[in-house]
Amino acid sequence: MRMFDIISRKLKSLFAPVAEEPVDDNVEIVDAESVDPKAPLEQPEDNDGEDEAANSGPFGWLKNWWIGRKRAVYHFFVPQPILVPAQLVTPEVDFDDAQTTKPLKGQMIYISIGVFFIVAVAWASLAQIDEVVRAEAMVVPSENVQVVQSRLPGSVVEITASLGDRVYKGDVLFKIEDEDVIANFADNEIQRLTARAGIIRLEAERAGLENIVFPSELVAAAPEIVAQEKALFEGRLIAKKGERDVLIQESESLRRGIEEREAEAKLAERQLLNIEQEREIIAPLVERGFEPKLALLSIDARIEDVMGRKTLAELAARRMRSDLEAQSRKLTSLDNRYRADAETQLVEMRTLAAQTEARLDALQGKVAYAEVKAPTDGTISAVHVKTVGAVIDAGSVLAEVVPDEEEVTLRAQVMLDDVAKIEVGQRVRVSLSAFDVSRYGALDGVVEQIASNSTQEDNQLPYFVTMVNIPEPVFPNSGFRPEITPGMGAVVDVLGDKRTVLGYILSPIQRAQSIAFREK
Repeated sequence: MRMFDIISRKLKSLFAPVAEEPVDDNVEIVDAESVDPKAPLEQPEDNDGEDEAANSGPFGWLKNWWIGRKRAVYHFFVPQPILVPAQLVTPEVDFDDAQTTKPLKGQMIYISIGVFFIVAVAWASLAQIDEVVRAEAMVVPSENVQVVQSRLPGSVVEITASLGDRVYKGDVLFKIEDEDVIANFADNEIQRLTARAGIIRLEAERAGLENIVFPSELVAAAPEIVAQEKALFEGRLIAKKGERDVLIQESESLRRGIEEREAEAKLAERQLLNIEQEREIIAPLVERGFEPKLALLSIDARIEDVMGRKTLAELAARRMRSDLEAQSRKLTSLDNRYRADAETQLVEMRTLAAQTEARLDALQGKVAYAEVKAPTDGTISAVHVKTVGAVIDAGSVLAEVVPDEEEVTLRAQVMLDDVAKIEVGQRVRVSLSAFDVSRYGALDGVVEQIASNSTQEDNQLPYFVTMVNIPEPVFPNSGFRPEITPGMGAVVDVLGDKRTVLGYILSPIQRAQSIAFREK
């Protein structure tokens, strides 16, 4: 209590106005330790003349003010002597307490307090700290959650996906069975292989080959189809050879007939020559009457008969020659006809092959879609179909996968009062709630995006959605790389401009000053 009174008295003496009156000569400034209680009281000397001399002149008041200020400053840092009026110094005064005080120690305390305040003010005016905007945040995936869907209707025959499983792109999560798709694929495959084998057979027929060779992969894929096509090729080849043999036999028969008819014609011609010679001999005898006229008529009849047989033989030979030429043309047309038939069927087979190849891609895709695979690397966050045998429609969502990402994105909620203090590109310290900050430290991030409008949910204050990106999610203090999953809570500190400690201390005063002297 005594110390408090001394400090109060010194502060009053420092800031109190200095009186222009002269110092009272009846008060003697003495030290408490130097007072002898048994010594007689001394009377103050009369120095009115000196005081009047000091206060005289045009600047006497200024000199008195300056002396008073010097005394006030001196008394603040130096222990003030006890003002002891001469009339109050009596032998009954107890100076035991005064004798135990140490003026030097008290002086050091006051000096230390003053130096401390000076250093504190200097440090507060020079030391700078970051202006921090704190907001709550949550880890969100930088990409949208990938849904796993079935493109075909059918029944689920196998499920390999489980909640929380780590999957990679292309992993089979579900297997769907669709009998119609499988049947269509098998039918198209049969038609495709048949068309391919038919094309090989028809090309061999068109070329007039007698042997046919099918590729080994085709034989392995469709041995029955290859056997059928080979049998068809051999059957058609036998039929073709049969028709050719018939035509050749007919041609040979015609040739022999032609030869016979030509021989008959030649024989008739020789007979006709002999009969004409006989007539030349008989005719003079008939004219002379040595032979009857009937003999000449008989010879003429024989001539006409031989000439008729000769003519018939020649006509038959010409007809047979025409038939032989027709048979030759039939032999030629036989090959052409088989080639034409092969060409026509080849066009149809090629068309069928093209159609089956076109359908093959679509059907293979449908068969491949029966295996529902993971669309990306990530973690399964939800499984909607958990029953084997469940019937699903095309487009049904079977599961959800949260994609993996090297960078971590947080969705922060910045209050309306703080949104003006942040901007895109500012540094951010991220403290994950799942990891102790005192042990692991904070992650370094950057403000990536600030919403252009505020958001207000039910029973909550409005806020601005701010996206924070962590390029390298590694704790700088320990080098530990945490396993960060979407949904983790965090606290983000957006680092703003530098401010001094004194500025923070004076901020309430400045705010009060800005709203002072207002009615409302």
